[in-house]
Amino acid sequence: MVPLAFAFGGVAQIFAGWMEFKNNATFGTVAFSAYGLFWWWWAFLQWMVGAGWVTAPSATGVGFILAMWGVFTLYMWVSTFRSNRALWTVFLLLWITFFLLAGGDFGFGTGRLGGWTGLLCGIVAMYTSFAEVTKRDVRAGGAAAGGADPQVEVSGVRCRVSGVSGKVPGVGNGGAA
Repeated sequence: MVPLAFAFGGVAQIFAGWMEFKNNATFGTVAFSAYGLFWWWWAFLQWMVGAGWVTAPSATGVGFILAMWGVFTLYMWVSTFRSNRALWTVFLLLWITFFLLAGGDFGFGTGRLGGWTGLLCGIVAMYTSFAEVTKRDVRAGGAAAGGADPQVEVSGVRCRVSGVSGKVPGVGNGGAA
């Protein structure tokens, strides 16, 4: 778990934050970089406690950190109000997750519910990333989910996909693309 937190949770998100910075995307820069560094913190904590280099922090201490991440995520969620519903839902579920996990560490018994909410948040985040990637592929003239050749001309059949107009490969010519 710790190597995954370092590599995917940490490095990949920090790199994504850097790419968003290069595109002048403030929200993406802050979100990816901050959560990437959160995962680095978590991984370092687990690694150092596991190696015996430091003692585990108190549950109250971890709860306080999770609550502060809940506050940060709550105001990041407000920034998604004019974004798509998928991203809005990810940040909604994420701030709820942080507060439920913090409540569990404070002794309110909400830790397990926080774990399930976090799992749901992860599933919605995976869908959101899929939707964002395929939306960009469709806008670039590529296929959303595989195979179609965007260079094929089809006898005037047009469609509308995610607000993008274009000819439909394989329609009107017997299904051949």
